[in-house]
Amino acid sequence: SEIAHSTPGGTMRQYLAPLLFAVVSCVSALPASAQDRREFKDFEYILPLVDGTSRFVAISGKPIFDERGTFLGYRGVGRDISERKRAEALLHQAAVVFKCASEGIMITDREGNILDVNAAFSSITGYERDEVLGKNARVIQSGRQGVDFYTQMWGQLTQTGTWSGEIWNRRKNGEVYAELLTINTVQGVDGQPDMFVGLFH
Repeated sequence: SEIAHSTPGGTMRQYLAPLLFAVVSCVSALPASAQDRREFKDFEYILPLVDGTSRFVAISGKPIFDERGTFLGYRGVGRDISERKRAEALLHQAAVVFKCASEGIMITDREGNILDVNAAFSSITGYERDEVLGKNARVIQSGRQGVDFYTQMWGQLTQTGTWSGEIWNRRKNGEVYAELLTINTVQGVDGQPDMFVGLFH
């Protein structure tokens, strides 16, 4: 078994190789393909380390036979996928917050076109998600604020990356209502504004 990923204070080879061999040898813990002595790929496993911590690894293995066809074991390769697993967990947590938040949430692109909204947005505005996706955020504007108001808002967003204040918007049924709105800028890989996330109640 081979691990070539570096970790502080040593390499993953030093930490995982002995244990990975034990995992690959433990056929009962591996997928059915391994139990049938066939090749398997990317079997995910939580592997305890000698220092008491654990890592997520994805293991792939090929069976080894001698010249008479006798099964000798597996030659395996393991990849440390701990960072990917952490990223997936964070995405899941963010999705739960987005879905369950009591505040309305609206995500737009840099042009203000709506990319996504949550259930609270629909409850507050009366617009279902499918009705607003792809439309500009102006769809809920009440018309009470003038050009100067929005010029100042976008100017502050450009300079500081955030804006917070009271704003009047319009529900689907035409009712005008006041809300407390906070907008935050999400920067892209180029350091420029890529998305805007608005939270309101």
